[in-house]
Amino acid sequence: MLVRTNAIVLRRLRYSDTSIIATLLTEGRGVESVLAKGARSPRSRLAAVLEPLEQIEVQYYVKPGRELQLLRTAERTRLRRSIQSSFEHTVAALRIAELVLCLELPGHPHAEVFKLVEETLAVLDAAQSAAAFPVAFALRYAAVHGFSLQLDVHDALPPVNHQSQPYILRLDRGTFEPAVLDLAHRGSHADDVSSIGTHTVERRTLAALQTLGRTPLERLGDQQFESSVLEECRGIVERYLEFHFERRLRRG
Repeated sequence: MLVRTNAIVLRRLRYSDTSIIATLLTEGRGVESVLAKGARSPRSRLAAVLEPLEQIEVQYYVKPGRELQLLRTAERTRLRRSIQSSFEHTVAALRIAELVLCLELPGHPHAEVFKLVEETLAVLDAAQSAAAFPVAFALRYAAVHGFSLQLDVHDALPPVNHQSQPYILRLDRGTFEPAVLDLAHRGSHADDVSSIGTHTVERRTLAALQTLGRTPLERLGDQQFESSVLEECRGIVERYLEFHFERRLRRG
């Protein structure tokens, strides 16, 4: 069967002296791996459009039960200049691609995931600053899959002068509570909660997560975040995704 669909290149691997294996996020069929025969030969134009993060229209042959499909054609449909030329933008976009590679299952199409990746990369490419986009994407990715982080904290807050008071993230519920309230609510269920998993979150980190989750992507490049806080946010969201997908994410 010949399939024609829009796709975003997530990864590319060398296969023999002349061919390439590309892993694609396709609009119609989810994650697919395709073999591009002869793509590394001097006369082929496929190598240029099968670079990671390229957005393309592909045609490939699908055979039921085969994990590696055979590519027929690929044409670039959008040029992303900043992602291809700016180190900061490239790193941010590759982190988004890596997350999708780790968590999306082959053969499980999800139109909303494709749309989210497409829109995020488009806005990222036009943004002045790219550092915040991987975390903002991860928050929205969780929401698309039905388990949003609940960024509104518990109503009964500790006194305002307790600026150092941390919050506890319940990984199973995706909710934040001030640590003192969380301890009070556990009572005899402390062991059950501990086995489910929690994560301590500082106030400034929660505030950054709220900004990352609520700011429209088009305005995200104007926001300023400390690099250390962004890394804390990234670690929290990745642990949350690992808990719900039951898969490990690569670090780095």
